[in-house]
Amino acid sequence: MDFFIQLVVNGLSVGFIYGISAMGFVMIFKSSSVLNFAHGELLAMGAYIFLVLVTWAELPVYAAFLLTMAACFSLGFIVERLFLRPLIGEPLIFVIMLTVGLAAMFKGLILLIWGGNLHTFPDFLPSWLSLTWGSVSVQPVYTLALVVGTIFLVLFGLFFKYSSQGIYMRSVADNQRAALSLGVNVKKVFALSWAIAALVAGMSGIILGIINGVNVHDLSAIGLKVFPVVILGGLDSIGGAIVGGLLIGVIVAFTSPPTQWQRLGDGYRVEASFIVWEGKDILQIPASALFRDGEGWAVFVVAQGKAVKRRVAIGQRTGLSAQLVSGIQAGEQVINHPDDRVREGVSVVAR
Repeated sequence: MDFFIQLVVNGLSVGFIYGISAMGFVMIFKSSSVLNFAHGELLAMGAYIFLVLVTWAELPVYAAFLLTMAACFSLGFIVERLFLRPLIGEPLIFVIMLTVGLAAMFKGLILLIWGGNLHTFPDFLPSWLSLTWGSVSVQPVYTLALVVGTIFLVLFGLFFKYSSQGIYMRSVADNQRAALSLGVNVKKVFALSWAIAALVAGMSGIILGIINGVNVHDLSAIGLKVFPVVILGGLDSIGGAIVGGLLIGVIVAFTSPPTQWQRLGDGYRVEASFIVWEGKDILQIPASALFRDGEGWAVFVVAQGKAVKRRVAIGQRTGLSAQLVSGIQAGEQVINHPDDRVREGVSVVAR
């Protein structure tokens, strides 16, 4: 029973962060109907900015946190202004594909600067954040997640209910055309939605980085967990995002309890491959050796130092190799990446 309660508490703590992060995703979707596939990379950006300020710049934790929030907020504005706003009026799929490109750009930038290794924060959480009820204990980081998540949720609730900009954002989310006809600056609402989404993503990235360490691959993958959260809670429901995050957090805690994977070491992961077809004694060649010859396929083989074109029949094919059904015997040498200089009878030299 104690272990059950422990898992529930841990799951609710992490799920709360998932829900807060998903709230930013929902805000973007409600205001502009855009699915933000760069959400995980925004999480990672927040974690790495905080890491730099705490470990490299050696700033106090509170100052580093506030500066990170300001940087993430500004990053959201910049992304909307430079990348999203020029696509206003374009088909929605263009904007969605742009977020895919942004995800690749941010991930590549992080890998270029910090690499793909696991980084950890120094131990700065005070011991009084650790809570104990009988044999059930809550680690400081999970207490921090609940406290920070609750503060953000209350602040955003007050912002949306009482501030003019919050009311404008709610009006755009409910009916964009009606809000536009009433004089609401929809472009400003879009920019503010992206800024707030980047802010909450950055905050989530910091908390998750404290729990699991800072690694761009892991944090960007966590961004994918936002999708089941928002699907479960509703793409247009901020409250549903919180509830969905809590449920996903508890489910993940029960299906993968820490006692099963902590002993495997930091950064441990399982990679799986999917086999869609297999066969025995298959003759195959690099797909880059193939070229079109009329309606069929052909390759150049090397015979007595000269290139000889040979029509072939292929079976199964991937991006790297192709199954040869007929046309070439085992042991024959083919020319990889043949260009325009390779013709029938041309002398070739192996490199």
